[in-house]
Order: sequence, then C-alpha cells, then structure tokens
Amino acid sequence: MTDQNSFPSDSELLRAITKGDEPTRLEAKNRLVAKHLDKLLKWIVGYLRWKKCNQPAVHARGVLNQTWIEAFKKLDSVLESEKFRAWLIKVARNEANRHLQSCIDDQNYSVELSDDPLRPAAQISNYYRSKDAAIDADRMLSYANSISEEFGSIFRLYNEEELDFDEIARRLGKNKEAVRTQYYRGFRKVRARFAKKDH
Repeated sequence: MTDQNSFPSDSELLRAITKGDEPTRLEAKNRLVAKHLDKLLKWIVGYLRWKKCNQPAVHARGVLNQTWIEAFKKLDSVLESEKFRAWLIKVARNEANRHLQSCIDDQNYSVELSDDPLRPAAQISNYYRSKDAAIDADRMLSYANSISEEFGSIFRLYNEEELDFDEIARRLGKNKEAVRTQYYRGFRKVRARFAKKDH
C-alpha cells in the first residue's frame, strides 16, 4: 500500500500540474495518481459491490482508469485543493454509475424503482434505456412540469444539476424526506409514460 506521507501535498501537486513545465506536470500527475491510487480503488470496489455489480473487483480497474482520465480533463474545476479527494470521489462515483448503466443496457434489464434510499438513485441516465434517450430527456423534463411545477423543479435539480436531496431541500426550503418522497412518486409517472417507447 502507498505511504501518502512520502508524497507532497495535494496543493503542491495540483500547483505543479497547472503551472509547471511539461516534465514537471507529467511527474506531478504520476505522483498524484500514485498518492490516491489505493484508497480510490478500494472505494470504487466497495461502491460497485454496494450497487450489486456482479464483478466489482474486475470492473473497478476500468472505472479507476476512466476516473483519472475525466479528472485530469476537469482539473481546473477544483477550486480548493483541500477538497480534492472529495471531488475525486465524486468523479469516481459518476464513472462507476456510467459503468453500471452500460452493464444494465448490455444485460437488457433495469433496476426496480423504490423509495428505499439504499437503492440506486432514480435518474434519467440510470433508468431510461431508449436509444433516443438524449432526445426524449427534454420531453421528460416537460412532462415532469406538467405533473406539478414543484415536482418539475425537483426533477430538474436532481437530473440536470445532479444535486442530492439534501441540497434540493435546502434550495427549495423543504424537508429532505418530503422532497425524496415527492421525487420518487413523480418519477414513477415519468417512467411509466416513457418506458412504453422501449417496446
């Protein structure tokens, strides 16, 4: 296992990556990856296992590689270096969810929707499997507004801005559990309306 004490701080490495010359940037990238490699891989394996991936240890390496590819593309969005690890985990979660969705598509099944907060999050990207999903996303959002303006707002914040229920509740001045319940109940209607297009 990597000893993180043998590495410079994230702040120093990020500064070298963004402001150093080419050899300095390359070395800093390699050291940043090595510094976080073990813990990040362990987190990805655990997340995939929690999400019922059939081979989490096998698939984790691919997710890990894609996480670093995406992270280095978006490194400028890390405004505070002390929050780098939390941001990196968010990138890893997005890539793991993308991998899980591809597995669902390949196996031609979908996860049953539930109000249980331990189940996978109900989002357009997670549950809508049509080849025309990108086109129909706008129609889904319009339909969400037709259910109620409040549900439409929650639906957009959850799917377009990828906010969690805590942040949505804070923005709307509502109780988190009330937001969660309203979302899942409304999402059932959205899914029932658009799932017909899969056949």
